[in-house]
Amino acid sequence: MPRKPKFDPIATLRAIAADNQAGSTARVQACKALIQFERDADEDEPDNGAPKDVVTQRALRLLKGGKS
Repeated sequence: MPRKPKFDPIATLRAIAADNQAGSTARVQACKALIQFERDADEDEPDNGAPKDVVTQRALRLLKGGKS
């Protein structure tokens, strides 16, 4: 059984994004990570076990007959 993390990384990212005392670069990076997390969570395609990196996603689109 996998261990449950001692902290919630999404809650940590939300706290960084909302913290006006944090550096602007840290807030922007936290926002980017949260947006990507939400996009990944909203995907309609079932999880097929493939990696979610850009190159793999493009290769899968090409294999399905996509142009880009």
